[in-house]
Amino acid sequence: MAVTLITKNIWATLTKAAKLSKTKSMVAVAYFGQQGARMLPLKKGSTLLVDASEKAVKSGQTCPDELLKLYYNGVQIYSLENLHAKLFVIGKELFIGSTNVSGNSSKILQEAIVKTNDKQAIEDAKAFIESHTGKIEMGEEQLNRLSKMYNPPKNMGVRNPSSKSSQKEKTSSFQVVQLENIKVSEEENEQFEMGAAEAQKYRIKKSRHSVDEFILDGKVNLITGDIIMQIVDEGNNIYVTPPGTLIHMRNWSNGKKNKTCCFVEIPNKRRKNINVLKKQFDTKIFKLINRNGRKNKAVAEELISIWK
Repeated sequence: MAVTLITKNIWATLTKAAKLSKTKSMVAVAYFGQQGARMLPLKKGSTLLVDASEKAVKSGQTCPDELLKLYYNGVQIYSLENLHAKLFVIGKELFIGSTNVSGNSSKILQEAIVKTNDKQAIEDAKAFIESHTGKIEMGEEQLNRLSKMYNPPKNMGVRNPSSKSSQKEKTSSFQVVQLENIKVSEEENEQFEMGAAEAQKYRIKKSRHSVDEFILDGKVNLITGDIIMQIVDEGNNIYVTPPGTLIHMRNWSNGKKNKTCCFVEIPNKRRKNINVLKKQFDTKIFKLINRNGRKNKAVAEELISIWK
């Protein structure tokens, strides 16, 4: 049996473990905040027990949009009011400690967790989680209802001066963006968290929509208001997200490259496997789908119709 106390880079450790795990995880964690789905990318079939009560949502401690992301990726989500446990059964290891799934936990609070592969402790943690999964299972309807009640935590972010006034002078368009699912650095994670707080100010349709995000390197030929369709290569499969509106961009430089965090408000609908589109469209249209950049109105309307 191995037991390790972890006090540094806790979320880098948990995120990496969740990404590399080849089995379903079982997690009980009190609160699940903004960027939670990226911090804890649970595999399809995993179980998440969380406090998604109206009190936790209205106070900004649990973000329903982040839970929706996991739900649409096949995670079973259950709510238990007043839950305070933090148990992460990932692979053949149990992580237990003080950390919630939140930006505060990742960047501000001094946290500690214990990692163990003790079989009895792992079974006891699973039993605890299973004992509460008969409470309230969260589905699309419940999470969308809670999303309307969500009050994001207050922050001191500065409003992007170009997002409304200067962007009015430009014409938005339909854009296809090709992406790869790769490991995010600590610096990129920090920029994501700051950008996510700012992006909440620009939400357009909070009902039945959530905010997704991605990073682009170098010059970005996008403007807020563009309709974005993401094509994401996850290694074994390529998925297409429903088109959404680019609501915010956060730019910075790491000294070598200019980078941009893009935040897109997308409808809460399931992604499509690229193979589905191959069968649905002729060769000419499919080639346009597979190419980065601006698309004409006819192509845009045809692609948007997939999710109607």
